[in-house]
Amino acid sequence: MKTFIRLIVNSEGASPVEIAGALQELGFSAALGQHDFVYDWGKKKDIAVEVVLGLIERVHRRLKGMNVQYEITTIM
Repeated sequence: MKTFIRLIVNSEGASPVEIAGALQELGFSAALGQHDFVYDWGKKKDIAVEVVLGLIERVHRRLKGMNVQYEITTIM
């Protein structure tokens, strides 16, 4: 299972390098292509929705105030 993030940065907000650092602190890796960052849950397939929501909540709290928009997608 993987959770992906696509970003839209704002020139009046945090720098892309600062945003990348914040996401990497949460365990995300930079990705190329349709998504900008990926969180790999490993081979676990039975992760509870509440656990995924917890990760999303941590992302939300960490990016708050950085003036960045994001889209999150989780796939099995």
